[in-house]
Amino acid sequence: DATEAALRRALDIEPFRIAPALALARLELKRGKLAEAAALVDRMVKSDPGNADAVYLQGQVRLAQGDATNAVVSLNQAYKLRPSLPTAVGLAQAHAAAGHMGEGRAVLEGFVAERPKDPPSLYTLGEFLLRAADEPAAIEVFKRLLAVEPTNTVAMNNLAWLLREKAPAEALDYARQALAREPNQPAVMDTMAVILAQ
Repeated sequence: DATEAALRRALDIEPFRIAPALALARLELKRGKLAEAAALVDRMVKSDPGNADAVYLQGQVRLAQGDATNAVVSLNQAYKLRPSLPTAVGLAQAHAAAGHMGEGRAVLEGFVAERPKDPPSLYTLGEFLLRAADEPAAIEVFKRLLAVEPTNTVAMNNLAWLLREKAPAEALDYARQALAREPNQPAVMDTMAVILAQ
């Protein structure tokens, strides 16, 4: 397409320009052309190993290729170069894909420890814990999130779901709060229906 052609022309003129190479590699990754994306990002990282965007994308490509071990290496380097929520999430996902949920959790917990009142970071950790089936820890994190952002409907709904059997009255309270804020949200309506049916 026209975008790809323009990016390739830019790289023909200046083969080591990072911006068009990154854009083209992201396009190839999105299209599922993993070998092409890998060749581009590997060349970028070789020419500029300190470029956090290139190293991060290299990790994402390796993860998409099913190479979790090398994805961890790249994403760990990207996280060191630029500690941010996207790099922390990428590194945690790579650890999880490599079968090391504990290491992934530790990355996100360390990131949140430095930003204990950051709603996106708390939400991300809560979701990771939910996927890791650590319900008690997820409950604690979603409660912390609500303490910082009391209007977060997703946290309310998640708490209602997680507490539905252990603390039904508390679960019903969270479900009512979520439903009051988002009465037409299917996930919220489903959670309320399940709680009321118990």
